[in-house]
Amino acid sequence: MIYSDEELRKMGDVNGDGIIDTKDIEIMKVAFGSTPGKPNWNPAYDLNGDGKVDMRDIGTAANNYGKLSTKYYVKRLPSMAGSLIFGTILAVFSR
Repeated sequence: MIYSDEELRKMGDVNGDGIIDTKDIEIMKVAFGSTPGKPNWNPAYDLNGDGKVDMRDIGTAANNYGKLSTKYYVKRLPSMAGSLIFGTILAVFSR
């Protein structure tokens, strides 16, 4: 399933690149234990909105690991099209 950018952000895409992966979890680890007013606090990492970045937030991102947004596909469309064309050419010549 493909999610909107906003849906995916709430699920753990904290860096906004369109995929929930280790980059997001690593970012959240830096803010682990933070609350409003602390230097490493970022409300975007508080996925459940309870005022702290904790294992529930990191767990949410981990449970959604690998999920994608439309942004992810749009950014990769040109390379995906190239791969599809190359694969079709190979299939034709291998007959």
